[in-house]
Amino acid sequence: YQKGKMAGKVTPEILSGLRKSLIRRSKIQIAESRAPPPIPKDNQPDLIHSPRLIAVTNGWNPEGHYFGINFRESLHDKLSRDSGYEQYSHLEAIDIHAGYYEQLGKWTLAKATVVDMLSLYPLSHLDPQLSWRFYLSYEPGYHSFPNEANEVIARGGIGYSYSLTASQLVYALALVSTGFNPSVHRGYYLGPGLEFGWLLSVHPNWKMEITGLFLQPVLPSITEEKLFHKYQFTQSWILSRDLELRAAFALYPNRQKDFELDQELSTRLLWHF
Repeated sequence: YQKGKMAGKVTPEILSGLRKSLIRRSKIQIAESRAPPPIPKDNQPDLIHSPRLIAVTNGWNPEGHYFGINFRESLHDKLSRDSGYEQYSHLEAIDIHAGYYEQLGKWTLAKATVVDMLSLYPLSHLDPQLSWRFYLSYEPGYHSFPNEANEVIARGGIGYSYSLTASQLVYALALVSTGFNPSVHRGYYLGPGLEFGWLLSVHPNWKMEITGLFLQPVLPSITEEKLFHKYQFTQSWILSRDLELRAAFALYPNRQKDFELDQELSTRLLWHF
């Protein structure tokens, strides 16, 4: 049309007809050859919970009743709402716990975690990736009794995870753990460990897990350092996008009596903001 108009060799009637044809063609809706892939309703980025967290805890252990509060700067843990995150993802940074024990009558620093990362890749024949863990924290030492001193704890490891069903996953990791504490022999310890877990999503808003942790210092070699082991069962109920309720029951060794396990029961209310 434009070429004929500029050349001046086409009659006005033909140019008018070409112009009308172009206008009609511009109004025709052209169907897309391939529709865009739909976004799963449970994985939309706008549905993620807020990154920061504040939580209150009410619990009982051998030292008596306690009340706790903690603040976490970021980001997500494996028992929180999955919407917008990869399933089983876990990344926490700057997580500070403080507790008030009625028997002691004072507030204490329970734990200050710098980073806690757990990456679980379900094993498959097409994608046999390793799962891995890295943890760095300042907390009461596992092997500092009777001084009960805080120590810097670092541990990391690799292993495998496997999806039993679409809503269940099990994992096991071989660990290397170390602690730095002036109250223990030579001020440090180093040893192997094992971590395992079972995760179940009963419902998008109801999760539970069973975890186990074994740590055995071997360096420097002293007979007083015993195997530490802890088992925990946790349930999480997601009340809304930013609100959760959790209950946990834990077993761990008594520091003074061999072959005896202490028990701890706690409930937590978590708010993401």
